[in-house]
Amino acid sequence: MNMQKKHNVWVHVAAAVLVGMLALFLVVSANTRLSQSLARTTATFFVWYCAQKPDSGGCYERTVPRLLYVVPVEDVFSVIREIQTQDTKYRFCHVLAHNIGQDEVARDPGAWVSLMHKNPPDSVCSNGYIHGVIVGRFHAAELPPEQIDAIEPDLARACEPAANWSPTSLDRAMCYHGMGHVLTFVTGADMPRAVSYCKKIAVKTNGEDYSQTCISGVFMQIFQPLEPEDYELIARLPVKPTRDTLAQFCGTYKTEEERSVCFGEGWPLFRDDLKTAAGVQAFCTTVKDSATQTNCYRTALTIGARTSLSDPQKQAAVCSALPRALGQECFGILAEAFVEEDRTQGPAAVAVCTSAGKLYRESCFGYLADLANFTFGSDTVNRGKLCAALPENLQKQCSEENSPDML
Repeated sequence: MNMQKKHNVWVHVAAAVLVGMLALFLVVSANTRLSQSLARTTATFFVWYCAQKPDSGGCYERTVPRLLYVVPVEDVFSVIREIQTQDTKYRFCHVLAHNIGQDEVARDPGAWVSLMHKNPPDSVCSNGYIHGVIVGRFHAAELPPEQIDAIEPDLARACEPAANWSPTSLDRAMCYHGMGHVLTFVTGADMPRAVSYCKKIAVKTNGEDYSQTCISGVFMQIFQPLEPEDYELIARLPVKPTRDTLAQFCGTYKTEEERSVCFGEGWPLFRDDLKTAAGVQAFCTTVKDSATQTNCYRTALTIGARTSLSDPQKQAAVCSALPRALGQECFGILAEAFVEEDRTQGPAAVAVCTSAGKLYRESCFGYLADLANFTFGSDTVNRGKLCAALPENLQKQCSEENSPDML
């Protein structure tokens, strides 16, 4: 008992020290070098504190956003980067960034567009901050159609380049995905209407089309509920999506694209099955439509990759056990997941391809080269590092800025 009391005292002392450091952070924030040092020290505290919790990732998600009370959002992400340096198992920080975005916009809802543009330039945490700002601004209440129509222009322009924001194609895709979440809320889970709004705001006059990522956000909001209001949305649905009703639920939508995206986003209902190659194949062959199967595999393999960033060998084993064509795509998706989560992680992406084996190595490198323009855009520094690490025959393709974007 005495040992426990001493431990609690030390925790309180450490927390007091942290508060003092954060106050100092504000005073010296103009000094970049010292600011980085304080970010490192602050991260050390969080790593120490959260290591004592059953779920260190969940601990970061709950506690790190509190830094917003004393430091600007840019410095919070500096701390997150330092946490990931010290805790190498913590790679997937999308939920943490989402929480930060929600807390940030709660203080000034009217400034949601400008706040969204504070997303880290390297898109660390896979643009979770953008999602958080968008959802935090609009998730509170259902809106009548005329009010949605009134904000439609704002929704359509928010993800587009602005004077102080130069998003990559990946940034824009993730932004429109967040819009999909919002549309589920504001339409009161009127899914067909939410999908129709995606097609209005995410299809551009120049031919660019981000509607699929928006639609995936619409369905993801239903299939991955987190808060009580999420479950209230599900309660409104005439057919509830379950393992047994997924095909029926998705089969009611008008177009192949809608049905396909809906079914793919239903993966959480089969979460445990997707930990093996056999489970992935069983899930995606539940429906016979080839386009739906293709999208299903891509979604399932992406989820497997994103949840394996701290231990890529786990998903690599799934990739190796799939038929060759699927295995090639699986390794490419796994490698790409690292730079989608954090564009500085090119070496980790290349390492996945290097260790993939003869059957998959070349296609894996090719996958990274094909998506370089989409992922990095004008980020020539991180793009250059990745391209230079690829086989010589792919370096030019990787570095060409006019290479096609892939959605």
